[in-house]
Amino acid sequence: MKDIKKESLSIDRLEEVRNKIKELYAKKDEIMRDESLEWQEYVKIMLPLNDELDYYERLLLRIKRYNVQVGDGVTICYYTDKEAGTIIKRTKNTITYQRDKAIRIDDNGMSDCQEYRYERDYVLNTFGVKYEQPLSFIKNWITPYVELG
Repeated sequence: MKDIKKESLSIDRLEEVRNKIKELYAKKDEIMRDESLEWQEYVKIMLPLNDELDYYERLLLRIKRYNVQVGDGVTICYYTDKEAGTIIKRTKNTITYQRDKAIRIDDNGMSDCQEYRYERDYVLNTFGVKYEQPLSFIKNWITPYVELG
């Protein structure tokens, strides 16, 4: 497998990596529907395919992390807690983000399947609560919203 740290993180590669992920998912779906495969054959095919898919998904996330732009939605991770946010300013060395309000829109109760919509939190932002962090903060604590389709 290729070394992900040596890959180009240019924003120009974003579409190429998304297309590769879609291609791999299509291949995976095709294999999963093939009922003629024996269990051993299935595992022999799927393990490397899953590794390749994982590689490209991590690469996509790295590209998005290093190319966040003003207006991008992000998840800010504080150890076990997570908050929605939006990048509102980016300089050469820092990013500034604001917290957003996450509003749950499903009726699933306590479950793993939850849906949210996000809005600007005017109460918080009225007081000027903005967080400025060095760009290295993105690598460890911020996950950008990544859309595959």
